[in-house]
Amino acid sequence: MAKTPAPLTLTTLLAYGALGLPLAALNLPLYVYLPAFYAEEVGLGLTTVGLVLFAARLLDTFTDPIIGELGDRTKTRFGRRRPWMVVACPLLIVASLMLFIPGDGVGPVYLFMWTTLAYLAWTMMILPFTALGAELSGDYHERSRIAGAREGFVVIGIILAAALPIMLGLDAETERGEILAVLGWSMAVLTPLALLAVLFMTPEPRIVDSQPLPLKEGLRLAWQNGPFLRLIAAYLLNGI
Repeated sequence: MAKTPAPLTLTTLLAYGALGLPLAALNLPLYVYLPAFYAEEVGLGLTTVGLVLFAARLLDTFTDPIIGELGDRTKTRFGRRRPWMVVACPLLIVASLMLFIPGDGVGPVYLFMWTTLAYLAWTMMILPFTALGAELSGDYHERSRIAGAREGFVVIGIILAAALPIMLGLDAETERGEILAVLGWSMAVLTPLALLAVLFMTPEPRIVDSQPLPLKEGLRLAWQNGPFLRLIAAYLLNGI
């Protein structure tokens, strides 16, 4: 009978999940404050902003699978996932600050360039982060604890980012620039600190090398997995 692996300690769970807080707090403004800020206060217009953000997001269709494939094939003495997260952290911070605190006279090209970099850095951070969580344990219930810790911090991050205007006494409709600046600098400090906790307070998973699954075979298996298809459908509707 296979021995059940020892559960992760509470400290390890918190160290892993904490990164979800700044990532969620950085992600929310991209959807809530940024479009209206660039459309109204920067003066690009809602149609232009919508097209630019859509074009930048469309690139994720290509970059997400590529980053995922490269991450699976990465082999370093620091692990498979951690190098990607280390590289992504400064890119994400710089791109977010450039988006949240633009100078005078910026235009659609500026918005597209920094949004594209922010999305790319986000992919380089979030894919290895979630993959690491799945690899920390092979036990079904333990993986639920790991995902629960991460998503708990995500919820806290979303609530904090959404409540920020009230906490600062700002009007979310007229002072978006100030909100974005505070969020940007706050997350520029919290993200590296949370990443350090992941890097040094979570164990490196022991992964047994295996042959990569061909794309056609992977798609066939996914199509036959009813619960997975329902999950993807829910994510699709949520994204739309």
